[in-house]
Amino acid sequence: MGEPDAGIIGDDDDLVALAPATVRTRIGDAQAKLAREAQWEADLAAGRPVHAIFGIEPAVTPGA
Repeated sequence: MGEPDAGIIGDDDDLVALAPATVRTRIGDAQAKLAREAQWEADLAAGRPVHAIFGIEPAVTPGA
């Protein structure tokens, strides 16, 4: 199953056991991703266009 002091994390679909060293080295990545996602949600709620939020070209409607 994993180390006795493993960190257990999960969501609605899965659980995973991570070695303490992995948690320590990757927690910053997870926190940064959560912050990015929170900003995306705030931008969307504020009405910013999706293409502006994600830095992609706006969709082109043929014939428009």
